[in-house]
Amino acid sequence: MRRHIDHRRGGTRLLRAALAALVTAPLVLAGAVRPAAAQPDETLAELHIDALEPRVVVEDGDQLLRITGTLTNTSDRSIAEISVRAQRGEPLRTTDETLASLRGGSETNSGSSEFMPVASPLDSGESTEFTVSVPVSGADGLQISEPGVYPLLMNVNGMPDYGNQARIATADLLLPVLGVPGGASAEPSVQPATTLIWPLADEPRVIRNGADGETVLTDDELASSLVGDGRLAMLLNAMSDSVPPASELSRSICFAVDPDLLVTVDAMQDGYQVRSGTGELVDGVGAAAAGVWLHRLRDVAQGRCLVAMPYADADLVALSRADRPDLIELALDRGATVVEEVVGTRPMENLVWPADGVLDEQTLDTLVEAGVTSTLLHPRSLAEAPPQLTSTSVQTTVETETPPVAIQLDPLVGDVLAGSTTTGWRPQSMVAAAGSTVPPGVRDPLQDVLSMLAFRAIGDSSAAPATRMVIAPPRRWQPEAEDLSILIGELGRLFESGLAVPAPLAEGLDAPEGTSALSYPPEAGAAELQPSVSAEVSRAATLVQEFESAMSADPSVPPESRTEPVDLVQPVELGLLRGMSSSLRGNEQAAMNVVNRAVDELSRLRDRVQVNDPGIPLSLAASDSPLPLSVTNDLPVDIRVQVTLENSPGLRAASVQEFAVPAHNSRAIRVPAEVSRSGQFTTDVALRTPDGTELGSPVRFVVMSTAYGTLTLILTIVAGATLILLVTYRLVRRIRAGRAGGPVDTEDANARKPPEGAEESAGSESDRGPSESGTSSDTDDARPDGSDAHESDARGSDADGSAAPRSHSDGSAADESDTKGLDTEGLDTGGSAEETSDGRHQGRSADAGSSVSRPSEPGSAGVHSADATSSDPQASDAASADSAAANEDESRSTTETWLSAERAGVGSDEPGTRRGATSGKRSGE
Repeated sequence: MRRHIDHRRGGTRLLRAALAALVTAPLVLAGAVRPAAAQPDETLAELHIDALEPRVVVEDGDQLLRITGTLTNTSDRSIAEISVRAQRGEPLRTTDETLASLRGGSETNSGSSEFMPVASPLDSGESTEFTVSVPVSGADGLQISEPGVYPLLMNVNGMPDYGNQARIATADLLLPVLGVPGGASAEPSVQPATTLIWPLADEPRVIRNGADGETVLTDDELASSLVGDGRLAMLLNAMSDSVPPASELSRSICFAVDPDLLVTVDAMQDGYQVRSGTGELVDGVGAAAAGVWLHRLRDVAQGRCLVAMPYADADLVALSRADRPDLIELALDRGATVVEEVVGTRPMENLVWPADGVLDEQTLDTLVEAGVTSTLLHPRSLAEAPPQLTSTSVQTTVETETPPVAIQLDPLVGDVLAGSTTTGWRPQSMVAAAGSTVPPGVRDPLQDVLSMLAFRAIGDSSAAPATRMVIAPPRRWQPEAEDLSILIGELGRLFESGLAVPAPLAEGLDAPEGTSALSYPPEAGAAELQPSVSAEVSRAATLVQEFESAMSADPSVPPESRTEPVDLVQPVELGLLRGMSSSLRGNEQAAMNVVNRAVDELSRLRDRVQVNDPGIPLSLAASDSPLPLSVTNDLPVDIRVQVTLENSPGLRAASVQEFAVPAHNSRAIRVPAEVSRSGQFTTDVALRTPDGTELGSPVRFVVMSTAYGTLTLILTIVAGATLILLVTYRLVRRIRAGRAGGPVDTEDANARKPPEGAEESAGSESDRGPSESGTSSDTDDARPDGSDAHESDARGSDADGSAAPRSHSDGSAADESDTKGLDTEGLDTGGSAEETSDGRHQGRSADAGSSVSRPSEPGSAGVHSADATSSDPQASDAASADSAAANEDESRSTTETWLSAERAGVGSDEPGTRRGATSGKRSGE
């Protein structure tokens, strides 16, 4: 429930005086007052001052001060007999008194009006609006008799249920009085040299500038800000409508522009897209508005002071802590270049306005090394700030001809502007909020700003004629259009009345007063961007540097149209600066999102250099065959790359080599590799810059090798050498055994046995006994004990002519192979028989498969066999066929028997075994 009471004064005399004042005095400066509230120790109600007319009292102005407010009962009881009065304190004379007044701590008992009824009763939760009029001077009013800045208190009394009359609510104000109506006016004395910085900045909104030139923004809020009553449109309109180009006020204005804002608005002119709530890209609607705003900015800024902020209003101290002087230099250089290119006006050279006007020593040294000669600093950033807010030299460890100069910002006006939380005056500085003199949510900042301007001009008793007053609102301040008009109008009034003089920003740079060291406020360190954001920016910036160092311009393209490596990587670096924007302080996730967008853009560039996937396995014919690869470079610049192989078992890269790949081209390269075995391998092939930055994505290759590697070759050689040694050893052993009368070769023994046809013929005569034939028959039948019938060939004859099985010294039966292949020269058969050359020839004929027997000797069974074979041709043919089959079986059996004999050690020349058996056979023959 709301009620309105317009109470002009309790008595007829006051009403007549008020009417007379309204008729005779014009309204000098009035405006809506932002809600303000101040509460007593026991809060029973809340009081908000909605309007104060006039805001600034002048000698030819209104005698009555009209105050409109809203009172709300916040207690749990009804309050009756509510009344309000205005009361003031003594005019403020020092900075300390002013600071105390801003905190609501000034005495206000120097003059007051009478209590005026407001409402009765006011139930719990109810609100009521009221307006009261209070005379500025006179015994029944505030009794103000001289110019100055006065603390003002609105005091509300009431009687709550179950209580006594008490103060239930208060509100503190400052009332600047430049002249008493009908009385004296302020005389110019200090005349501070005044400069008003007019910031134009926004938060980062660019997602990317696509390769096709299309700009993508996070949202379309910037389009709304550029038109109508939007913030940026309002700031620009207030300046163009209220400040004529050739006026005194124009000399004091200096625009401070964020280059990233200019880049964004300039890109919007050509069409852009924004990301919708669903993540889809839709066309933006602010292209026309962007063009109009830029055109107006060029007109307003022409011929006026212009300052380029660091690109994207980057947090320079945070960048310095991250050890990125390269990004600091880029923020300064690129910022100045963009402002001149887009606006058409050259900004002040080598001047920096850091976030919140504070720097530490390391950052200042980096700035000086980058060529900075002057800075805008808050006095709290200086250890020995001159009291008149004049310029001063700043100590630095960098050797320079002249030290850098600090232009001091006015702390009273700046803190009031930055510490507000009321509608239209949002807090823009965490430092100001932490160290501000203004309690947030309590005071009307516009009224306080006007009061601080008046205090600097007429109230500060310690001020000297050389006093400077550099007013720097928050970078992204959001005043209302009416407030801007009041602020600009009051500043113009000070210039017109001679209470202040306009001064360009650069005034005083040539003659700084004294030297001061820096003093970085603790609250400023707490307000910096989080270290996690700075660390990620530093990591990404290193990748950008390594990537850029690997690229070079395409020499085949004319210089005027060729792409330089910096043209590719600088958008990424600017994206990293957006992630370091001071507007993102206190919002780590938002800052990381901006940084990640820049990192994604870098990844897209790196992915344009790629190893081509062959799609089929690669074959290597030799152990050191190079690996054939193809690399594609889709960038408009040449690039040097290194190919790396992920070593897998059996395959490794022989060395890392560097290759140059032309712009928009592919190159076939051969990478040295070594294989240690044959077979199939898988390896990941990756590209890197010479400094190690990855390019593209690794590609998995399948490699097949038919070559023996080094290890396999060594093993093969060792095995071959071992085999040769073993064969040589066996040959030497056999030769020695042959010379000693032992077995020489199994194949020779097989070759020297009698023709199988003859043996079969000899064995076909059933009437011959062993004594006549001297040998047993050769058949294919198996013996009852399971042994082969060919074992009978190993039998010999004893001296008495009886057939007896031969055996080795170990008792094993001797195979026929024991007698085959032996040299029979000089063997004793019990007689003096001697082998002739014909017999040796005959033995060689048997090797060739001939069935011819040696010449017959007495008692030789071979004669009979030869005769039997020659007398019957058919029997001879059959015998030859049978003999061939039997010979194959016998050869196989003989080899097996020889191997058994070798293992049993029968190579020795033992009596009664090999020689005895051979002698018996010879005797039989």
